[in-house]
Amino acid sequence: MEERLGSIVAACLALVFGVHSAACSSSGATEGGSGSTATGSGGKTSGAAGTGAGGNVASNDSGECDNVLVDSLEYYDHGFKSLALAADDGAPYLLMATDDAVVVLTTDGDKLKEVARADDSASGVDLTLSNLLVDHSGYYFDVHRDPRKALVGVPRTGGPPVTVAQLMKSSQWYDLPFVWDDDAMYLIGPAGGRDVLRVPRAAEPSAASQDLSENSGYLDTLSSLGVNDHGVYVVHAYGTGLGVSESPKVPTEPPTGKSAHFTYAMCDTFITPPHVVTSKDALFVNCALQGSGRAVFRIPDTSDWPSDESLDMELTPLVTANIDRDVEVVVGGYLYFADGTKDLIMKVPVTGGAPSAFLRTRSADHLASDGTTLFVDSSCGLQSKAL
Repeated sequence: MEERLGSIVAACLALVFGVHSAACSSSGATEGGSGSTATGSGGKTSGAAGTGAGGNVASNDSGECDNVLVDSLEYYDHGFKSLALAADDGAPYLLMATDDAVVVLTTDGDKLKEVARADDSASGVDLTLSNLLVDHSGYYFDVHRDPRKALVGVPRTGGPPVTVAQLMKSSQWYDLPFVWDDDAMYLIGPAGGRDVLRVPRAAEPSAASQDLSENSGYLDTLSSLGVNDHGVYVVHAYGTGLGVSESPKVPTEPPTGKSAHFTYAMCDTFITPPHVVTSKDALFVNCALQGSGRAVFRIPDTSDWPSDESLDMELTPLVTANIDRDVEVVVGGYLYFADGTKDLIMKVPVTGGAPSAFLRTRSADHLASDGTTLFVDSSCGLQSKAL
């Protein structure tokens, strides 16, 4: 009982910092981090047809929610805080925190069923964004293994969780979630402090981890990771600007890489790490606007970065709106985001243009896609719509 009460207090305290939790809300869905493919763009997808593209509608306090697969009331039977969302082969996968474990759930008709579990020894307040990768080999997510977190993998065929890599030991409330591409996962590891590590996508202890720190650029508590077809990126926030470093996905000798500085006058000062989502050839970063609302900026391909790293490049926003914090994903040439004022999932071309409505929702927490279907974790429950 005391552990449960402590979890609820921590979740409600997290709400003060912008993290929505079912433990202190009757809406049912929660926010603990970015959607799987939002942070880890480039994960393998099967290309299979998506599910749940029909017109099932559930009512909520603000109106209607489109295409509900599983009602949010079902969440309470499995945990108290959703952490991340992933998609694979036409199905959604939800990462959920319980009192003493982290579980992976998927749909079974209009219900949820557990497919993976790992014990979790969380203590105190943790606002770190989690991530979830699901592919043919297993389920990959982060859990607490005091005094630090670990990236674990559970084989798709079943079995106990395996520690793939140790994450950074930190006293900060915010640590960096892992990201991935088709071949590997990238994370901040404990060796020597804050090192960028590359580990294979395999649910087994990794003897083949590679340290990319010599290439990765500056890291601190306001840094985030991204990866796309071109390389691994460290995005560091300072005031109302960003320092971005690109490095190869494997170590080189001598170390190689490229850096640039970007400014945007309309943003407020960063107090948490910037949220980064990626496409095949670009990065997208959101920031809080001075006053209210948020903006998403597109950081161009490195071929368009200034040749002189001492020069700043000014960015113009791709979109400005009341964007729900950390709820974006890039799929098929569009950036999808949650507009908290309109209770809509919106989409805007990554090359620029006017946003348009895509799906009615409420208090969206995570987005994920397998390339053919967009899945939404919201206070409506689990929703989906074919792209």
